[in-house]
Amino acid sequence: MQTVRHILHHIANHLPERTVFVDATNALSIRQKLDQGWRDLDAGRTYTQKEVGLRLQCNRSLARKRRMTSQCQTTRLFNASKGSYGTNR
Repeated sequence: MQTVRHILHHIANHLPERTVFVDATNALSIRQKLDQGWRDLDAGRTYTQKEVGLRLQCNRSLARKRRMTSQCQTTRLFNASKGSYGTNR
């Protein structure tokens, strides 16, 4: 198993000469996410391509419903405000 120090040296050695801290922290974040992904894979916490497709479809339909609901709420509020002010102002 690699030590954190070894991983940091490896990442630092592969960064361009003119890099900023944001680039280094992004590289560390990506490395951390990849490591977590490998641990999930080893533990069997994975989805098939079909399962991912179904999850994406559900998320899209929920997003559409939320968007339509918020549009309806905005329209109702607008109509209510017009009605409450009246036309004789």
